[in-house]
Amino acid sequence: MALERSQPLTRGSGYFILSILMKRLHIVPVLASGIIILLAAAALWAESRAVQDFRAWVESPEVQIEWTGGSEAGVTTFRLQRSFDGQRFSTIHTAAPTGDGSRYSFTDRDLFKGEPRSVEYRVEVGLIGNRTEWSEVEIVTLSFSNIRRTWGSIKAIFR
Repeated sequence: MALERSQPLTRGSGYFILSILMKRLHIVPVLASGIIILLAAAALWAESRAVQDFRAWVESPEVQIEWTGGSEAGVTTFRLQRSFDGQRFSTIHTAAPTGDGSRYSFTDRDLFKGEPRSVEYRVEVGLIGNRTEWSEVEIVTLSFSNIRRTWGSIKAIFR
């Protein structure tokens, strides 16, 4: 069916033309395959990240940090870093890769030497060829109540 220019486009005829164009130009299969490719790329990207499930939490008077290694192909080292200002990170622990899916943990015991504050952690991943990538940043907030509770526990031990 061919539409002439003199025919007005009605809702029915516009839908009809659109469906013919989609079938003739294979728009739906192209979109579907594009979505499948994007989903596959996202899954591969998530799997190829060297650091997965990175988290940190306070267990007074310490902070526990854990992460799971993703794909460790090409990884030379993991460097756990800490920052008190959110800009300057310093390495507080280094770990060698032990294989895909391995779990890593560290206990940060060197914290309560000043005012309570927020502490940021991240993992710097050293890769072959002097390349580097970083995990997401985890922020932990330290408070006076944690310090007081711990000090009270220490005093109770020696009574």
